[in-house]
Formats: sequence, C-alpha cells, structure tokens
Amino acid sequence: LSVFAASFSIGTATAAIVGGSVAPEDVAELIWSLVDRSLVVADLTANATRYRLLESTQRYGRRLLDESGETVGVATRLAESLLEGLGPWVPVDRRWVGDVGVELGNLRALIPLVATHQPERAQELACTIGRYHDASQTYRDGIEEVGGYAEALPAPSPTRVSLLTILADLHLRIGEVDPARWLVEDAEALREKHGAPSWDEVGVDRTRGEVARRSGDLAGAVQIAREGLERPLSDRDRSRMYNLLGTTLTALGDLEAAYVAFAEELELNRSVGSEAYVASAQGNLAEVAMRLGDTANAARHQDACLELAVADGSKALIAFSLIMAARLAGEAGAWAEATRLHAQGDVLLEELGLALYHDDRL
Repeated sequence: LSVFAASFSIGTATAAIVGGSVAPEDVAELIWSLVDRSLVVADLTANATRYRLLESTQRYGRRLLDESGETVGVATRLAESLLEGLGPWVPVDRRWVGDVGVELGNLRALIPLVATHQPERAQELACTIGRYHDASQTYRDGIEEVGGYAEALPAPSPTRVSLLTILADLHLRIGEVDPARWLVEDAEALREKHGAPSWDEVGVDRTRGEVARRSGDLAGAVQIAREGLERPLSDRDRSRMYNLLGTTLTALGDLEAAYVAFAEELELNRSVGSEAYVASAQGNLAEVAMRLGDTANAARHQDACLELAVADGSKALIAFSLIMAARLAGEAGAWAEATRLHAQGDVLLEELGLALYHDDRL
C-alpha cells in the first residue's frame, strides 16, 4: 500500500496487493485489520469509503518495499489498473473527471516509479493528467505540469507523440500559438518514426489544424480537416476533425456547411459518451444557428449546452452559453438582461484565461 501517495479504495488496493499468497477476497479484511491497528485511516465521509496510510507508516512501508525489490512491480500493476478505467483513451465525462481528480495524487506518484522500466506507461499516466487539466480547464497549471513530464519522459514512442500534442493543445487554449507550433512540429517528426497511438490517430493533425486556424490560415485548416475525414477513423477522432472543420468554416462564413459539420460532431460525441464534447457541439450549433438568423434553433442548442455545462461544472461552456443567451436577449430587445449575461460570461472567460478565436471577438 505504500505506493499510494493519496487515498485509495478497496478496488485500487486490490490491484496493488494481489499476488503471491494474497487473494482478492482477502484484501478488505487485511485493510480493516490495519485500520483496527491505527496504521490505516478510513475516510467514511466520501460516497465510497477511501483509505490512507499514516505518513510514518507510508514511509516505513516504502522502505521495506524498496528493499524487497518489489516497488516497480507493484507500481506497474497499479498503473495498469488505474489506466484501464482512467486512461487517455477513455471518453471524458463528469464521472471520468471526478475519478481522475480523486486519483490525481496517486497518478502523479506512479509516474517516477514506472518511468525507467515502463516509460510508455509513464507517458500514458502523464497524458491522462494532461487531459484532466484540459477537461477541468486548469490550462496554465496543466502547461506547467505536463511540460515537466514532456521533459522528464523523453523516450521516443507513439504515446510521447500524444503527450506533445496534449501540451500543445493546452497552450492553444490560452492563445499561445508559437509554443504549440513548435511542439506539434516535434510531435509530427516523432510520429513519422514511431507512429501514433491507436486511441489518438489524429492528435497531430488536429493540433496542426488548430495552429493553422489560430494563425489565420483558414484554408489550410479546412484542408487538414477534410483530408483527415477521408481516412478511416474512430468516432472520437472523426468528431475532433468535424469540430476543426466546423469552427474554420464558421470563420470563413460558410455557415450552412459549418452547421452540418457541428451536427456530425454532436452525433459522434453522443455515440462515444463524451458529455463535455456533446455540450461543446451544442454550443457550436447555437452559435452558427444564431449567425444564420435562426434564433429559435439557437435558443434550443444554447439551452442544451448550458444544462450540460452546469451539470459538468464547465466554466468555459457556461461562459459561452451566457454570452449566447445575451445575444438572444438582445435580439428580443432585453438589453439590460443581455448586458448582465454578457458581463457574467466575460468574467468567467477572464478567470480561465481562455483565448477566443479572432472572429468570436468581433
């Protein structure tokens, strides 16, 4: 249990402990015997009981584990178990975000333990943390943390390709285009030699397209999106390319085609269970419908986006929904309400440091 830097459940403890003479059905009794001896503390306030070692016990246990030569094996088993349910290939929804948040301390602690013997496994843990920062909209913290992992985990591999593009995407969230461009260039060169992971086939292309989009090369971004969509892709990867296509076509003023792209994105995200991206697609559809003059349809999509955003706690999507609501209120002549809603949205965006596209600021 000393591999846990934070609290743990019976399930995650089982992944770390089971082996040799310990059977899965023995784990709960063993842990409660440690609770009885005040070596483990049980937290009964959470939805599910969590446990943690006392600090002195954790240090002592780690020393014994290191001396036995078992640390790497235990850490690898635990990393594989956590990645099975939380890895960067798992759809992002509110449960995933909550579960990663609970295990964040353990994920961080496992990276140096497995990095030497299982470098790609360590990179997968780092990618999970990077996606968590993106989903929880802690972009600057994510840049600092994931940037550290990119330096500490240099082993060339398909997963490092994704690690670099995830870091680039975090830079793009706050409008830092040049660092993102350099990272995606490195990722593209690495992909040519080692390929990309099966769960992130379009990561490099999607990020290249976003760099082009934010640099004003709209035609280039459209070309990247369309070329990607000509390939056989997973639903998740197709949704990402439709998002790139839709945002770029919106900037070009091809609103009907943009609406079709966002509708495709919406259905694909529904099929893979990505709640956050379902909400985002609804917001994109609201924006395009509003520009097309279809206020009723815009209001329907805006309402759906806001409901999901509030449920997920997504400040960025709440902000966009409030701004869209302000525009709808303005169309109805409710200028005081429109001003209040727009101001609330602006405050949230400023708190996050999220950079809007140039055409969204007009």
